[in-house]
Amino acid sequence: MDALTSLPAVGLARAIRERQASAADVVEAHLARIAEVNPPLNAVVELCDAARAQARAADEAIARGERLGPLHGMPFMVEDVIETAGVACAAGMPDRAGTVPRARRHGGCAVARCGWHPARQDQRADRRWRRRDHQSAPRPDQ
Repeated sequence: MDALTSLPAVGLARAIRERQASAADVVEAHLARIAEVNPPLNAVVELCDAARAQARAADEAIARGERLGPLHGMPFMVEDVIETAGVACAAGMPDRAGTVPRARRHGGCAVARCGWHPARQDQRADRRWRRRDHQSAPRPDQ
């Protein structure tokens, strides 16, 4: 496994920010890792063509002394449930349509779209009834 794909997010962001690694190299490492592990899993349903260009733009911004935000040059994947402009979406949730643009504004590089199974809908719905400390909150019907 490549060192760039095994670093925690905070360490990876620091490496990009401090020019110890380029965003382009980080994105390439993650795309290579996806190609390596995805075939038997089929977790990634689509790669984002713009990821490499986003990474190059992040590197150019760093060279100019600019910082795009806390996700500057960081690769991220998007669940197929989140609607994204210009990308087919199997189970779009319009209320989450701003998630990807917000991550991109903060410097993130969308590298892939992950599969989502409709059976998970119950898990998602149940989250709203949990408190921040992960203790179950009583449901209104109880």
